Order: sequence, then structure tokens, then C-alpha cells
Amino acid sequence: WRKYSNICSSISRSIQNGSTPGTFYRNRCCGQHVVSLSSSSDSNKENQNGKKPRVSPSIRELTVSSECAASDSKWADTPFSKQVFTVLGLSEFSKEELEDAFRRADLDNNDLLEKEEFRSLVKNASNGKLSKCEVDNFTESFWKYHAPEVEAITKSQFLSRTEALAKELDPRVNALSLTFLLAGTSIGLIIPVMPQLAQSLAITSSQYGTIIGSFAFAKMIGNIPAATFVDKYGRKSSIVIGLGTIGVSMGAVGLADSYEWIMLCRFLSGLGVASFSAGAIQYLSDISTPLNRAKTIAPPMTAFSLGTALGPAAGGILLDYTGFVGTFALVGTGFIALAGANYIFLPKIVTTALETDRAGTGTSDLKEKDKGLLQTWKGLLLDRGISNMILVNGGYWFVLSGSQMTLLPLLLSGEKFGLSASAVGSIFMGMSMVGVVCTPIAGRLLDSVGRVRTIVPACMVIGSAMMSAPMVDDIYSFVALVCTWTAAGTLLGAGPTTYISDMTTSKNRAQALALLRTAGDIGMLLGALGAGTVADMFSQEQAIQANGIAFLALSGFAAIRFATIVKK
Repeated sequence: WRKYSNICSSISRSIQNGSTPGTFYRNRCCGQHVVSLSSSSDSNKENQNGKKPRVSPSIRELTVSSECAASDSKWADTPFSKQVFTVLGLSEFSKEELEDAFRRADLDNNDLLEKEEFRSLVKNASNGKLSKCEVDNFTESFWKYHAPEVEAITKSQFLSRTEALAKELDPRVNALSLTFLLAGTSIGLIIPVMPQLAQSLAITSSQYGTIIGSFAFAKMIGNIPAATFVDKYGRKSSIVIGLGTIGVSMGAVGLADSYEWIMLCRFLSGLGVASFSAGAIQYLSDISTPLNRAKTIAPPMTAFSLGTALGPAAGGILLDYTGFVGTFALVGTGFIALAGANYIFLPKIVTTALETDRAGTGTSDLKEKDKGLLQTWKGLLLDRGISNMILVNGGYWFVLSGSQMTLLPLLLSGEKFGLSASAVGSIFMGMSMVGVVCTPIAGRLLDSVGRVRTIVPACMVIGSAMMSAPMVDDIYSFVALVCTWTAAGTLLGAGPTTYISDMTTSKNRAQALALLRTAGDIGMLLGALGAGTVADMFSQEQAIQANGIAFLALSGFAAIRFATIVKK
């Protein structure tokens, strides 16, 4: 397309300059005609007399087409489905909204949508932002998708096919899934290494909890600035900067000779993860619809789980052969390379001419947006459904940080089980494989059964498994219960994000997701500190059991609140 547009532009310029380019043919560019440009002795004579050559209507059509191809509206670079939804004004994709879109398009009210009616809809929706070429090209593409053999489609055809289009996954999910796969692999490498590093530096359970807490604290304070950065500078920039920051801080951990140095490096990693998460989650939200949002988020989450499954076994081997410095240097280099690859290859989120026009009608300058930020947070937190899901997410990360991130590696490598680094890595690899298998299933359940109806039971399963795990003495039963709460946790990996995305609009979604992540980071911070303290005061098993009981109580409270919201 770019090569063709350059040819069209060259032809147009040569005609306007009075030269005769010979014979060219145009096939199906925005229109459906073949245009021939031939040199003629008449035009040569006119040039010799100093007169501007006459431009035929077909040549003018070609000039308009070349301007369309060379324009900076980026309409052609935007996925076809995004164009459809923007033109039709779809956001919720409910049956009522789809029927309303059909009524607006059906100008003669005969319950049939004709091609010219849809062409008029596109033209009117653009308010002059799209050229005739773009309007024609999109109309033909839409008609080819819906009904290539007919001149009109019925309401049922329109509803079913537009809904089917909304359920298709955007191909840009694949690029981000690869990023999550490699990031998960890099993180998986250090899972069995960190407890060994802590033991080599004689770090206690409470100090280890502080290290985990510093990571969570950095994420917590970085979420809101990261959300603002994402809105101002773009999703891709946030992803690249976040990955680069993680890489530098991870590499520096290998040089640690004190507890304070590790805590500082993990703090910087938390800031990097805040930037990466803000960009990646908003990116996925932008390229999804309410009908496929959970399935859009599921592939990256599955890829991340697969990466963390592959990493631990390799981490134990790397530690044996390269030591702490070599292992963390490799991980840091991997993240920096990943940042460079995303900078080069990750497609940007393109704003079409229509979206720019729609956003401009309801958006003030940056100062006004900053003034309304606190008001936005207040409005989000006053929504009972949103605030309840934020509470559930914070509670989940509280128990996950305390039981799984802080105490589980120490318990497995401690006196009770006495496992080696490679054995601990194998268990975490098995947990990650459970996530790989269950995450796609979780995505389907969230989209088909419903967000709340799957999240609340999953919370109860997690609480029950954590409460029961310390009661068993053999390693196999213990690992089975750990894998049980891992499987249920896949529903909370994507569930809260999809729920919040559904309940918000494009104007407040970034801040809503930032609040959700902040609640999770507060939970991670308090969970790590609390679990380490309780473990020092009592035991690691009792700390895990206390987390399970607390999360069961929170699950019951959330269930009651959600039931009240549904009734109202």
C-alpha cells in the first residue's frame, strides 16, 4: 500500500508539473475503476505554449486518492475491527447498543442496511476527517466482511456478524504475549535463586518480607504516575521504559553484598514493573472489547505462566554453574534486550481520525485533566462494584505475597522439607504449568459465566487451600494444595482487570486500573511484612494458615456486597 501510494503521488506531481508520465493503471484503490494516463501530443503543445495541462476528472480522482494514501490519519494502519466499532459508536456491545447502531445506519427505516446507507454513516461519523478514498475503502471492506454477494443486510445479520467481529482477538495480542513469555522466563530464573541469596547473607524471614515489601511499595507509589505517563506519552513508551528499568535493577542484584542493597534493587524493580504493567494492561484493554477482554488478557497471562514454568529449572542450573553474579546478569541482560525488541517491533496504539475527533469533543487541556484527577478517583471509589473488586484484589495480593512469595520458598528450603534450589525450582515450575493450563480456561469462564460469579468462588477455594496446607506433613499433599490455590488464582489474575475495564470508559479506565494495581501493591507490601513478622513470632506454617482464614473471611464479605449490588 505504501509503495502504491508513493507511485500515485509521483504520478500526481508529474501531471501537475506538466510532464507526461506515460500509461499507468490503477486497480481498486479506494474506488473500483481502472484509470489510464496516456501522453498526448495535445498536452505537449499546451506545455510549449506555457499553458497548464488540463487535468481530467479521472486524474483528479487519482490525485485525491494519493493524498488519501499519504495522509497522516493512519486509518489504514488501524485494525479493521477497531474502525467498525468507532464508526458505529459501539462500546458496551450489548444487544440494545447494537440495535441502536443499526437504527442510526438504516436511514430509510426499512429494516435493511444498504451499502450506500452505510457509506453515508461513515461519512457523517467522520465529520470531514476522512477523505472520500478512506470512506469508500472502508465501506467496501465492511461489506465484504458482512455480505459480499448482496446489496443489503438484515438486522439479524448485522447484529450477529458485528458481534462475531467483536469476539475476534486482535492480532497485536501475539506481540505482547511474546513479551510476557520472555519476561516470565527471566523472572522464573530468579525464583529458586533469591532464597539461596537470602540464606548466604543470613537474612531473616522478616527481612526477606521487607525485601518483597520494598518491591510492592515501589509499585504502589509508581502506579498513579505510571498511569498518567501512559495517557500522556503512550503505552509503548511505558512498556519499554519499564522493561529497561527492570533489567538494570535485576542485574545489580547479583552484585549485592548486603540486605540494604538487595532492598534498593528490588525497589527499582518495583518502579519498572509499575511502568510496564500500566502500559501493558492499558494496551490490552485498548485492543479488546467487553466480549473478548478476558480472552485477550488470557494469552499474555498464559505466556507469562509458561515463562515462569520454564525459568526455575534453568535458574537452579545457572546458579550451580555461574553463581549469583552470572545468573542475575543474564536476567538483567534479557530484560534490556526485551526492552529494545519492544521499541523496534511492538506496534503502537494508533488513534484514528474518528477517535481523535470524538476524544477532542470531550477532553480539555492537561491542566483541567489534572484538576479533575482527584474527582475521578473519588467517583471510581464511590462505585460499589469497583471499590469491592479493588478490595478483593488487594486481599488476594496480600495473601499471595505473604504465603507464596515470602513464606513458600523459605518453607520449602527450610527445616520442614529441606529441598535444594533445583527442587524448589521444580515445584515453582509445576505451579507455573498449572497456570499455563488453567489460564485459558479461566478466560473462557470469565467471558461466558461472568466475572463476579467466577471470582468469588475462586477466592473461597484459595482461602480454603491456604488454611489447609500447613495441616499436612508430606510434601506431595502440600504441593497439591499449593497447586489448587494456583489454579483458582488464574481467575483472579485476569478477572479483576476485566471487571474494572468493563465498568469504566476510555476516559477513566487508566486511572481505575491504576487504583486496582495500587490496591494490589498495598496488599503485597502489607502481606509480605505481616507474614514475615508472624512467621518470626510463631511459625511459617501458622502464618500461611492465618492468611487462608483471613482471605476466607474477605471472600464472604465480598460475596455479600456483590449480592447486594446485583439486587439493587
